[in-house]
Amino acid sequence: MVRKHDIAIRFGGEEFIIILPRTDKLNGTIFAEKLLRAIKLYTFGN
Repeated sequence: MVRKHDIAIRFGGEEFIIILPRTDKLNGTIFAEKLLRAIKLYTFGN
């Protein structure tokens, strides 16, 4: 989901930051919506 030039880092205990260079606001929003959907559908273990 993250492209090779994107940067994903852990910011805190459960917080993450994804920097999307060369991405405009519309495509950033689309990415965020896809990411949220993927997280909601993911089954986490214990």
